[in-house]
Amino acid sequence: MRCLARGLSILLWVSVIALAGYVALGSNSATRLLLRGAVALSAERLSIGEVHGNLRQGLSLQRIALRFPGGRARAEALEWVPGDSAVWHRQVALGRITLDELHVALDADGASPAEPVQLPTLAVPVRVTLDALVVRGLTLTPGTGAALRLEGLRLGGSLDGNRLHLGRLSAHAPQGAVDAALRLDLAGDGALEGWVQGRVRRPEGSPLYLNGSVGGSLSRSVQLALRSTEPAARLVASVQTPLAGGPWHARLWLEQAPLAVWRAGLPPWPVAVDGRARGHGAERALTLDYRLEHTPAGSVHGRLAAQGVGALWEVTATARAQPSRVDVTGQLDLQAATAQGQLEWHALRWPLGGQAPQVESPRGSARLSGTLDDWALTLQAALVAQGQAGEIEMQAHGDAAQARLETFTAQLLGGQLAGQGTLRWAPELRYAVTARARRFDPRVLWPQWPGRVDADLAATGDAGALDLRIEVQ
Repeated sequence: MRCLARGLSILLWVSVIALAGYVALGSNSATRLLLRGAVALSAERLSIGEVHGNLRQGLSLQRIALRFPGGRARAEALEWVPGDSAVWHRQVALGRITLDELHVALDADGASPAEPVQLPTLAVPVRVTLDALVVRGLTLTPGTGAALRLEGLRLGGSLDGNRLHLGRLSAHAPQGAVDAALRLDLAGDGALEGWVQGRVRRPEGSPLYLNGSVGGSLSRSVQLALRSTEPAARLVASVQTPLAGGPWHARLWLEQAPLAVWRAGLPPWPVAVDGRARGHGAERALTLDYRLEHTPAGSVHGRLAAQGVGALWEVTATARAQPSRVDVTGQLDLQAATAQGQLEWHALRWPLGGQAPQVESPRGSARLSGTLDDWALTLQAALVAQGQAGEIEMQAHGDAAQARLETFTAQLLGGQLAGQGTLRWAPELRYAVTARARRFDPRVLWPQWPGRVDADLAATGDAGALDLRIEVQ
């Protein structure tokens, strides 16, 4: 009897404690006290503004900030509506969690470990379900490189033992959207499998739809394969040791399709693309081989290559169409918004195609440097027209609203041409040009009119009118 009485006493105390805990969970003041304690014990790693509600009926938090190993996060608001849990039946329902304007900033990547990273062993004794985690506005800032902005993120699923099932994962960005369903084994290497659907927005016309699968291991390698039918394209990508920030590779094939399929208004020239990309940490590299058919210059093929670390990029490009060739080299600083580049060409002709050229440029070059608000351009080119050789030199400066032609000299038609002017396109189109022509020989173009001509030219105007004055001496 004494044992029975002691057992009933223990059961009574357990019941009282459980009832007190249940009441505390439903108490707004107890919830605020509990959260204040968590903030005090966090050693300034956690801060919370206003607190409303409780842990049993629902919770509302304002201005949450958290520091964690490798970065920090903050959100303007958090709303939690718990689900109907049945702990005695091993069922925990987290319900719905909503975050407004979540900002996550990661510290600069450290050195990747030599050995594959293993997932921590996790096997919860209950089945945990989440109706929805909704993030309304997500900004992810890596340690190096540009920030990623998502308009929204939504996921829902369950965790049973060590198996995580995301029945729905959706992410929306200004460039498009991704929907996926994934299964992940949190034991061992972290086996992953699932399907993925993507939608890429285009400036005009219908979006580009991609479908495919994802699989592999989070601690070793993950592979992604996507395909679209209109236009026909394939994308294959892989990431080595994703948990350690390992290197990644991707390849894109675009089967021959008209340019107009990608954007309305573009010419109907068929284009085929074979692209490769790779990266590790802040390092990126891209190569893109292309071929255009049925252009006015015939078949045009070439390569675009870019290699960068963080915001600093080096770019090269080539384009060939028999017998012409164009080469571009340059450096970009995306953070400072500065650029330096050089363009060189050989055997350019006009008109393009198989017609007899009226003007040819055996060689030429142009150099551009500066920023969008303060740029400089120099150009030198050799010309041949009507059997007569000549040269052109030009220097110009400008900004986002105008270009100033500071010097322009040309040796043409047996004489010389020098000029300067301005072209403004914002807030409205206006231009002004002055030029002086000396010792031009009309016989070059019109054999029956030999002679020497000197002339002064001035032109001003806008989009609707032109005022042109020519004085011949």
